Amino acid sequence: MSQAKKNSKEPNQLGHELDIVKRIQLTQILNDPEAPGDIMTLKLRKDIAAKTELSQDEMTAANMKNDGAILRWDKDKDSSKTIIFTELELGQIKGRLQELNAQKKLTMHLIDLYDTFIQ
Repeated sequence: MSQAKKNSKEPNQLGHELDIVKRIQLTQILNDPEAPGDIMTLKLRKDIAAKTELSQDEMTAANMKNDGAILRWDKDKDSSKTIIFTELELGQIKGRLQELNAQKKLTMHLIDLYDTFIQ
């Protein structure tokens, strides 16, 4: 499990170690069409998506392949990346996860993501 840590250069930002799965899941829950928002919310979600985006180098290194509707990669080559989130972005992530929990829409595959940001 990853830990939040203060970045000494940017006191209003928090870093989280996210692997490929968590980065994809985070993008999915924030871009859910059932989760519309105001302009600030949407811009925050756009910024988070840009930070968690997988690079071509990461996809190549993990031997990532799109098999129809399923994205596959070599789990042994999965790499984690420390991503720095602002307090506003972190609030957006936590808020969305808490909203899914309150609506009883969390699924088993989101437990680790939930624990990373909420626990």
